[in-house]
Amino acid sequence: MLTATVVDPEGNPVPRAEMLGFESHYGPAGRDPLIADEQGRYSLPRVSYERMLYVTDPAQRLCALEMVPPEHETEFWVHLQPAAWAEAQVVDTQGRPMADVSAIVQLPPPASMNFRDIPATAASDANGRLRIGPLPAGVPLVIEPSWPTQRMLVEDVWEPLGELTFAAGETHELPTLVLNPDGRGFEGIVVDLGGRPVAGATVLSLHGVDGLRKMTTSGDDGAFRLERLRVTGKVAVVAFEADGSRAWGMSIELPAAFRPEFMLEPAAAMAGVVLGQDGAPRPGCIVTAITYDLGTTHALPDTLKRHAVTRAGDDGRWRVEGLIPGLDYRAYALDPESQVATEPQRVMVGGRETPQLELRLER
Repeated sequence: MLTATVVDPEGNPVPRAEMLGFESHYGPAGRDPLIADEQGRYSLPRVSYERMLYVTDPAQRLCALEMVPPEHETEFWVHLQPAAWAEAQVVDTQGRPMADVSAIVQLPPPASMNFRDIPATAASDANGRLRIGPLPAGVPLVIEPSWPTQRMLVEDVWEPLGELTFAAGETHELPTLVLNPDGRGFEGIVVDLGGRPVAGATVLSLHGVDGLRKMTTSGDDGAFRLERLRVTGKVAVVAFEADGSRAWGMSIELPAAFRPEFMLEPAAAMAGVVLGQDGAPRPGCIVTAITYDLGTTHALPDTLKRHAVTRAGDDGRWRVEGLIPGLDYRAYALDPESQVATEPQRVMVGGRETPQLELRLER
């Protein structure tokens, strides 16, 4: 076991200090803190990987971010300093304060390759004041709106700030966040290959401002309007007929600068061959085609697939069907015996030609 003792700036033990640990790429190891005893001590188990510890005093006036020492040591000290804080005002597009808007704190690269989120998050109060912390002094940090907040964000005024380093006890004012909780909408039209309007087509996006899917139906003139999408950035939108026989997908940058036309095509396919390192066909490999433009949803007809899996035949050849035309897919193969995989190949499906891919296994 490893003994850690938490002390304040005068060197006095800090009873009941709270400690949270980190694990590689997974953010905080847990939100339930380890509490020091009345002498400010913890007993920590030995682990084989590096750990960084985030520690605060019970009143959250003091803070530290410490790396667990090498395994040959049996005792170490955590020296708390006056905590820093970041604050910001959060308003909607009418200037009204917004409550329950959150932010996250991260370590920048290269530290974030092993340790990422710092559990120093907060939510704005009824007056729209967001107070983020406690934050360790002297440590470069990146503060970002949380993912739910980013979907509503009119402009990311924090991104240009880059890395921030705070002095002990500092309170730093960040630029005001302006959010549009109603999201954005855009208009489009669904047509067939001859350019004729298609009535009754379903139009779907999973990029709702609230994180939920948004759906509508094209009218008699093929026109539609999709509402309550995320405010900025790209949104994937798919239009399809009820039986899934024809569809078209598109990635649209919001706010949309044009009225997109969804020209429905028959469900697409891709095919090819898996080759070994020697260039010979490799039978029995598992081939996967997946689009990351569109997340998992049960709203698509069974005949349309965002994720298709097949197995290469005796001649190494394979084919997947039912793909959504207009979307980018990644295709890769895995040899189940050697666990050797191919590099993913990116291809947009749709049109008259079926893409033919060579997937070559690499070590």
